[in-house]
Amino acid sequence: MAIGALAAGVAQWQSRSFPSLRRGFDSLHPLQAPSKLRGIYTVSSRTIVYFGYLGDEETDAPVVRDRLGYMETQLQWLSQLVERMEPRPAVLVAYVAPRAWDDTVHQAIARYRFSVDQGSIEADRRNRFEYPGFRAMKLLARESAPDDLIYYCHSKGIIQLAESKMGLFRLHTTVGLTADLAELRDDPGLNRAGIFPSRWGWCWFNFFWVKAGHMAGRTIEEAADRYHFEALIGDRGDKQAYRAVLPLIDRLPFADSGIVLKPWYRPEETSTPELLATHYRYAHMTMPAEADMARGRHIAARDAAETAAAGPRSLWARLSPFRKSGPPEGQQ
Repeated sequence: MAIGALAAGVAQWQSRSFPSLRRGFDSLHPLQAPSKLRGIYTVSSRTIVYFGYLGDEETDAPVVRDRLGYMETQLQWLSQLVERMEPRPAVLVAYVAPRAWDDTVHQAIARYRFSVDQGSIEADRRNRFEYPGFRAMKLLARESAPDDLIYYCHSKGIIQLAESKMGLFRLHTTVGLTADLAELRDDPGLNRAGIFPSRWGWCWFNFFWVKAGHMAGRTIEEAADRYHFEALIGDRGDKQAYRAVLPLIDRLPFADSGIVLKPWYRPEETSTPELLATHYRYAHMTMPAEADMARGRHIAARDAAETAAAGPRSLWARLSPFRKSGPPEGQQ
């Protein structure tokens, strides 16, 4: 693991095996009407909330520096995704870090035209798991229209500086931020979306879209159980809660996940050898556009294999889409 200095003096997380690093690499304004750009759909109003944990007041400076580099690598990926979206959504960053690091953290956030969560500045600096991120979402939801959408993501893997977790972060954010959300937007029975809905309505790994009206109704309190925040958007007492969640696993080619589309998933159903390999592949990408190309290659290869397996079609089969009548008698 190596740490390279950026121009503004903020360290960026690096792995020497990453090709991207060898090559170099709250504004809550209402957004506008639905539009589409490069396959990325937008809705009337969206905001992204990212939460990063860098350490408490007792965390040593070298540890904070490494974690900040890891966090900025994630912010850079988010920025590349956001720049492809139209209109560009606001991004609000909540964090926990030693107070002496505030200026450096704020510079890293501002570098990507993201906004600093004011509550994070005012709060005490201790590990409260994902409470700061959910607190920021709750306040945002209360100020938003009920159907406005909020996307939540967090600094997955930042404690271990894990390569596979960096890939998981990139995969979930890429799928989440490039998904067609028309169904979520238009169906009043849906108020959440994520790759892996649980039976009780939360999303495994805690990357998800949520309508502001649903988020505003959640009770957000500190908890000693880190998994409390994963379950917070669901309902442990409702085995049908998954019905309000739009699953997004089908936005990923089956070859990348090995997982079929289902209404909900058990924890053990959210990991396969194919998906783990995809996490590592995403970790080595330089930009989200590489994910687009990879998905395109998989789709093209799949279609070619299906065509080859089907064999050459008869003249009648090739012409049938253009004919209204059935095949001539004797050629059934």
